[in-house]
Parts: sequence; C-alpha cells; structure tokens
Amino acid sequence: SEYEGSKSTCRSFLTQCSLYFHGARITSDVDKVIIALSYMKGGQAGKWAEQRTMEYIEKEVPSWEAFAQMVLERFGDPDPGTTARLELTKLRQGSMSADEYCTAFQTWQMESGYDNIALVEKFEQGLKESIRDQIYKLPAMPSTVGDWMTWASHFDKQEKKKKAKEEQEARLKKEKEEAERKEKEEAERKAKQEAERKAKEEADRKAKEEAER
Repeated sequence: SEYEGSKSTCRSFLTQCSLYFHGARITSDVDKVIIALSYMKGGQAGKWAEQRTMEYIEKEVPSWEAFAQMVLERFGDPDPGTTARLELTKLRQGSMSADEYCTAFQTWQMESGYDNIALVEKFEQGLKESIRDQIYKLPAMPSTVGDWMTWASHFDKQEKKKKAKEEQEARLKKEKEEAERKEKEEAERKAKQEAERKAKEEADRKAKEEAER
C-alpha cells in the first residue's frame, strides 16, 4: 500500500516491502529501492521520494538495508515503545466490534514491551463494559491477553445476535401493529359506509312515504 510518511506506519511499510520482495524473489537492491520509492506517494514521503529519485539518477543507489535505515531515520518513530504504550493507554473499544478492537490492540502490543499482566490490564481497561461484565461472570477468569481477546470476540458476537433478534422482534411487532391498525381503519370505514347506506335508504323511504301522502 502507499506510504505518505506516517511515523506510526513507517516500520510496517518497510516490513510489507521486505515481505513482497521475498515473495516475488526480488534480490536486486536497485529494484527494491525503486519499488519502495514508487509506493512513497503524497505527503512528506512523496516529496522525499522525489528528491531521492532525482538523486539516484546521478549517483549510485544504496543497498536496501541502507535505504531502509534512511527511511526510518527520516520518518520512523524515534521512541516506538513509548508511543505504543501511550496508544494502548488511550485505546477504547467504543463503537468498534471486539475483533476490530483486538486488531487495533495488536497493532501496538508488540512494540509496547508490556508483559502479559500489563497487556491484560490495558486490554480490559479499553474493553466495552457490557463485554467486560460477561467475562467477569466466567467460572474462571482468562489469564492471558489472548484468552481475553477470544472471550471478548465470543461475547461480542453473542451481543450482536441478541440485538439482531430483538430488532427483528421489534420490527415484526411494529408490522403486526400496523397491519392491525389498517385492518381496524378498514373495518371502521366499511361500518361508516354501511351506516351511511342505511341512513340514505331510511331517508329515501321517508321521502317516498311523504310524497305518497
């Protein structure tokens, strides 16, 4: 994917490049650097890539390792551990699904340097209260952050199924009430028409009797 110069995704960008080179069996440093530059578009990364491209036309292209180090020095986070810990501290599930929350948590998990106990604390802290309450009701509390993620996903899916069922029941109830309302209105309309018909017949009868007199 394209890279615009974000500190938080710098290492991820370089890792993705390395994985692509390995999978595509690209071994030439020149090819690796050119491919990486081609994905550096927009923002500060795009401007930097343009400068390096012009520079490499006139001088030798560096090795991939040297180029990757240049990118890290220019765009990388100088203190990824601190950044990761801050991100985990402020991370909240909010409107995310449990699976989305787990993915966001895992983005910073490795860089944080936290042990399992600290990771569990941070994960629990950001988890939606209703799901956390369900986990507290388990016979045995999960002991690893991985177990917490598994149970969070499980209870989140249960919540969604329950909500979908309740919404369906509410919709069916509303549809039934609407049908009953229309049926009642139709019955009242027909009763009114019948009453008007009878009233007219009675008026016509009286008018005829009056005329015969």
